[in-house]
Amino acid sequence: MSKAVEKQIKKAKSLENKIDQFGDLLDNLTNTEDKKKLLWKEAYENALYDRENASFLLNDLLLQ
Repeated sequence: MSKAVEKQIKKAKSLENKIDQFGDLLDNLTNTEDKKKLLWKEAYENALYDRENASFLLNDLLLQ
């Protein structure tokens, strides 16, 4: 496996870990509705994936 692929796999696992940790944090909130927790988690996921995609596109642009 190439180093670039291994690096992307490692980043994906890191994102999953961050999302899981944020989910755990939300689960500890007792006075918050489940719907709000779900929306917060989705917003956090989207922010992480958007940041990762933007980084990928920027690197691709710089290489060209």
